[in-house]
Amino acid sequence: MGSEDYGGEGRADEKAEKEEKEKKVKSEKEAGEGVGALKEGTLKGGTLKGGTLKEGTLKEGTLKEGKETSEEWKEEGKGRMKEGKGALQEGKGISGEREGKGTSDERNEEGRDDAEREKITDELPTHEYHTKAGIKIVRLSVNTLPRIYNNIYVVFSDDRVFLIDMGLMMDFQSFIDKFQREIAEKYSVGIEDIDAIFVTHAHIDHFGGLSEFRRINPNVKIYMHELDAKGVERFSESLLYARYYLKIFFARAGLDEEGIRNYISIYSGSKEFIKSVKVTRALEDGERLYGFYVLHTPAHSPGHICLILDNVIFTGDHILPYITPHQFPESIMRYTGIGHYIDSLHKTKEAIRKFNVDFGLPAHYSIIENVPVRIDEIIQHHRLRLSKLLDICSEPVTIVEATYKLFPDKRGYQFILALDEVGAHMEYLWDRGYISIYNLEDFMKNELEPIKWIKSKEMKY
Repeated sequence: MGSEDYGGEGRADEKAEKEEKEKKVKSEKEAGEGVGALKEGTLKGGTLKGGTLKEGTLKEGTLKEGKETSEEWKEEGKGRMKEGKGALQEGKGISGEREGKGTSDERNEEGRDDAEREKITDELPTHEYHTKAGIKIVRLSVNTLPRIYNNIYVVFSDDRVFLIDMGLMMDFQSFIDKFQREIAEKYSVGIEDIDAIFVTHAHIDHFGGLSEFRRINPNVKIYMHELDAKGVERFSESLLYARYYLKIFFARAGLDEEGIRNYISIYSGSKEFIKSVKVTRALEDGERLYGFYVLHTPAHSPGHICLILDNVIFTGDHILPYITPHQFPESIMRYTGIGHYIDSLHKTKEAIRKFNVDFGLPAHYSIIENVPVRIDEIIQHHRLRLSKLLDICSEPVTIVEATYKLFPDKRGYQFILALDEVGAHMEYLWDRGYISIYNLEDFMKNELEPIKWIKSKEMKY
């Protein structure tokens, strides 16, 4: 489905903008200019966040999504990671590569050229969309974490104005200035006029700016799913919960004590200053509010939601156009994991058919022109990854060892993300009987013994 197929103004213009940008990038590449910059912003997610250990979203509440590494974390990691220690031997500090929402191998599997498409490090132009019913939606691209951009959507519906997400800002004043320039001056709507904010999930680049926003507009209502609401209302509690289960996961995965300490420190860095915020009301799956249909899509976080408005679906991080979102093992965070994710993708596909959705607006990157096709691509990607890991388990391996085999180039924080992602897939295989514990006697004597996994049967789809 091309952009010309959907009803709604502005999408063809955006496609033209993207094509023009691609032409420019190609010409620069041919001339030998800008290649370094393009590579730098290439968003490596480590399979992780699509790779893993997500940045904060805290456990239950939402162990944050691991999608990006800040400069502060990089510098902190360089000082703390010592050479020659256990699993950290290869990861000297945090890689300078940008950590995106997904992994570079995902993009290669799908045949996309990183140098010829937008990056998560790109600030996208402000863009206006319209639903079939004429509801106006404006995309604002905002800098949430270092060199990471999120989309905040301003929705004008039924004489009310809503926002989709409000993440942590590197510079909140710059957001205020951009809102004034792109929204207030053009649409005569100020921050104080926003009626409510819908939060797709409790990761800090999606909710971390709520306290600052509410300081300016104390009357704004905040809505999110009940399973993620506590992560926003009691952030510190959720963070402590996450750390506890991460330590157990890391030990069983095969990290040594120093590796566990260092990775927990990296994971926790910069999260303590996040302020908890009172949620106006927790949402439930299937309810409607102000015309938005709430679709609970657990996996990337326990309470992740997509919102359907007329013929448009706001996908949050559930579905992204170029990479797959990070998945945690459910042993770390309930309602996450590959099984929940695949189920949520099928559920989304059914909802898209039911409500005649034409296109998707994600929290990163631009429009998803054919959401059902993208869903099929993501499911196939995970099937391939499961198959690769099952082959790796032809001989006894820990999760750490399997991670090095699947992602040999990941270091530092990206390695954490990769470890988490591999753990989620191994958990899926074990739950369904495809792998078993090779060193069961040792594990029964010590529940924190690194587990070695071995293939039990071939996979059938």
